[in-house]
Amino acid sequence: MQDKIKMHLRYSLDACDGGIIHFASSREKLYQHQPVGKPSHLTQFRDAIAAATETLSSLSSLETQVVQAANLIEECLRAGNKLLVYGNGGSAADAAHFATELVVRFAKDRRAQPALCLASDGGLLTAAANDYGFNEIFARQVAAFGPPGDVLICLTTSRQIQKCCACVGGSEGAEAKNDRASRA
Repeated sequence: MQDKIKMHLRYSLDACDGGIIHFASSREKLYQHQPVGKPSHLTQFRDAIAAATETLSSLSSLETQVVQAANLIEECLRAGNKLLVYGNGGSAADAAHFATELVVRFAKDRRAQPALCLASDGGLLTAAANDYGFNEIFARQVAAFGPPGDVLICLTTSRQIQKCCACVGGSEGAEAKNDRASRA
């Protein structure tokens, strides 16, 4: 059985055009690059590590923004408010992970922190998209769950933050709430 699994894995790897390892990198995603020839899996893996290292190194230039965001989040939670976190695609998974770390635990046991991922409820998302359009899926939730003092966090890797914010600003109900809600 083990040999069959190894053969299947080897076949799957060999059948891929250019490899299967795709990590988000500094400015673009590796899978968006058109490979020249057929790079080895090891080359692609090394390139992904180099890109991830570059991304992590670049975070030091965002220290001021990170401190501001952390302070805003801390003020929100200390005031008894909550975080509303969302994103599209892979960023939706990141938003779910972020909210989970706050509600459950991050590095150590502590009091649960109130955070909601707006991208996690499939029924709610599809109903809002069906009835109001895709641009309203987060706006409807902010209107419902986002009282004044809550902090709204949009995670995105696409560098299209305007698109991310447009998903919230499109609803009349959300606009009224957003005038009073903070954004991180």
